Amino acid sequence: MRLLRRDLHNNAAQACLALERWEEAAQCAGVALEAEPANVKALFRRATARVSGGDAAHAAQARADLEAVCELQPRNAAAQSLLRSPMLNGT
Repeated sequence: MRLLRRDLHNNAAQACLALERWEEAAQCAGVALEAEPANVKALFRRATARVSGGDAAHAAQARADLEAVCELQPRNAAAQSLLRSPMLNGT
C-alpha cells in the first residue's frame, strides 16, 4: 500500500507540474517522499515545483532536494541544470 501511495502521489505531482499548479505539485511530491524519502522523481518534482513557481521561501528546500537527487544520481543532468537556477543562486 505504501508503494501505491507513493506512485499515485508522484503521478499527481507530475500532472500538477504539467498544469502549472506549483503548490499542489510540491504537496503531492511531499506525500510521495513521506512513503519513500529518497525517491528521486519525487525529490526532483518537488524542487521543480518550488523553482518554477518562484517560491523563494522554499528555495533552501529545493536546493536540498536537488542536491539529494545529484547524490543519488550523479549524472542527472536535469537536476544539475536546475541547481544552476537563478532563484537557487541568489540572482
